[in-house]
Amino acid sequence: MDLETEETQLRQADEHLALAERQIQHQELIVQDLEKDGHDTSLALKLLRTMRDTRNVMQSNKACIVASIGRINGIRAR
Repeated sequence: MDLETEETQLRQADEHLALAERQIQHQELIVQDLEKDGHDTSLALKLLRTMRDTRNVMQSNKACIVASIGRINGIRAR
């Protein structure tokens, strides 16, 4: 891919990661509220684990994009 496309994808990855972090924080608050009120948290915790796993995949994808940009820049520097 070209540098412009990779940079666009990197910006999108950053935006998606920021959104994922906000959603995870919100879910953590939901779990806390459920615990405080004595409710079953098993499904809320399962969702939270899934959200964290998804965020980890997103971080790996971002790392691939960054590596690709590095390769493109390395080729251009020659």
